[in-house]
Amino acid sequence: MEAGTTELFGLVCPACDTLAPTGGEASGRCPACGAAYDPGSQGAAPAVVPGTAVVKASVEVPVEVDLRQPGDGASAPPVEGGEETPMESARHYVCPSCFTPIPAGDKFCGRCGLASPYEKEELKTEYYSSTQIPGRIRLFLLKGRDTEWVSYHLNSRQHVLGRSQGVIIIDGDNWTSPKHACFYYDDANQLYVRDEGSLNGVFVRFRGSIEVPLGTQFAAGNHYFRVEPPALPNDVPGPDGTYFFHGIWQGGDLKVVELLEGGEPGNAAHVRGEPLFIGREDCDLTFHDDEQMELRHVQVEPTPNGCRLTDLGTKNGTFVRMAGDAPLQHGDYVIIGRQLLRVEVTP
Repeated sequence: MEAGTTELFGLVCPACDTLAPTGGEASGRCPACGAAYDPGSQGAAPAVVPGTAVVKASVEVPVEVDLRQPGDGASAPPVEGGEETPMESARHYVCPSCFTPIPAGDKFCGRCGLASPYEKEELKTEYYSSTQIPGRIRLFLLKGRDTEWVSYHLNSRQHVLGRSQGVIIIDGDNWTSPKHACFYYDDANQLYVRDEGSLNGVFVRFRGSIEVPLGTQFAAGNHYFRVEPPALPNDVPGPDGTYFFHGIWQGGDLKVVELLEGGEPGNAAHVRGEPLFIGREDCDLTFHDDEQMELRHVQVEPTPNGCRLTDLGTKNGTFVRMAGDAPLQHGDYVIIGRQLLRVEVTP
């Protein structure tokens, strides 16, 4: 390593104490931090003015000579004009009008008043409500015992619904269990509903046809039904040898029983080879006074493992009591107690 002597003559920056060699002061600004020298010094010969100092010094400048030859692992010399790591003061935005640094967060240049771009870059338009955020899911109450047109926002991982427990409270509905159901998201953010061991279950609307086992409950209009095995004839006489009077037994593949409030059975009909229809007019099970039921609402057909339920394109739909966890999509309908809920996903 060799050493040489270099004379430095220039101005000292009042902001960062950086020495500006002769000629650098012609710009009127410190080459390190961009701070302005005194206006009277621009274009003038170095002079002692308030806030600045003229320095003439002789310093020993070490000169390092790389003696390695190309190919010996010597690194290439830095390319002139290459990028350097900016100093802390250079990280600020520099005003394009007066070249004064503008600290982050300031709305205007402190020297000339030009508007800073920081404020514009950070301005964001907010939604009127969190329900507008795409992908958010809510339950919309369409029909309830005492209220309707209420929405429940599903913003957490899981949401328990019940008459007295959970985050969604259905107060006053005695068909709803204290802890009835849970709406939750899986790892893929798919929404599911799970029955929490309730007495009356969770009914989900299906479209088209669905195969269900015997013992399944379903709802059409304002009526509930259960699919049962066919009744067997009782050919055993009473203690006195008298047979109970009844019509001619015709057999059947399965039986559909209406469920009354309190769990008592109501009207019943057997499926015998041909489909069974439920509706308001000219059906195997007819309910004239149910205004939410179509003239022909649902069709029941026997299958080897149970039966097939077919919704006949109804306005209000047919619901089946779910066994296990059921996935839900936008537009699905769920009956819990006396509450009819619709799943809505913000597009």
